[in-house]
Amino acid sequence: MSKLELILRRKFLHEGAASLAEVLKLAAETGRISYEEVEAHGGSMEDLLLAFNERLLLPVKTSRAAQSLAWEDRILTLKRGEVYEMPNVIRYLIRRVEETGKWEPEYAIRMYLEDIGEKEVDKILELFRRIRKNILSSELPHQIGKVSASLLKELSSELGLDAGKTIVELKGGGIINPFIHNLRRELLYEVNPSLFK
Repeated sequence: MSKLELILRRKFLHEGAASLAEVLKLAAETGRISYEEVEAHGGSMEDLLLAFNERLLLPVKTSRAAQSLAWEDRILTLKRGEVYEMPNVIRYLIRRVEETGKWEPEYAIRMYLEDIGEKEVDKILELFRRIRKNILSSELPHQIGKVSASLLKELSSELGLDAGKTIVELKGGGIINPFIHNLRRELLYEVNPSLFK
C-alpha cells in the first residue's frame, strides 16, 4: 500500500483509496487529468466525486450561465472528453504525501508561495492559521468552510500584508476561491477543504 493510499484511506475513509491515489499522483505530475486517464488508472465515479467535493480535482468545464471560475460553478460531468485540473497547492500536497507519508497543508502552501516568489511567506502562513482558526470556531452555518473578504482584509492588515495581492495569490494557488452565490451579499471565499484535513 502506497503512502498516499494509506493517507487517503485514513483522512477520507474512502474504500477506493488505491485507485484515487493513482489518479491523484498522475494529476499532480501534470496539473490535469482526463476522464479517460481516470478510467485507465482504475478510477471511479466515486473517486471523482470525492476529489471534487474535497477540491482535490476541479472540472475544467464551468456553467455557461455563470461564466466564472468559482468552484461552485464548475460542472462535474463524469464522461469521456472531460478534463479535471488540480489546484497548485494540492499538487504540492500530494507530492509531499508521496515523499513523507504526511498530509502537510502548511508545507504545500509554503512551497507554492516560494515558487511564485512571495517574500512574505511566514506572514501568509500565519494568515492561513488565523483563517483556519476562525473557520473552525465559526458557528454560522452559511460560513462553514468560508471566510469573509472583510475578515481576510482585516487579518492581512494586522499582519502588514497587502490584502489585494495576498488574496490574488491565495486564489491562484487554489487555497481560496470566491463563493459567488452567497445570498447574504457579503463576499465570501471558500477555503480549500483539503487544507483542513
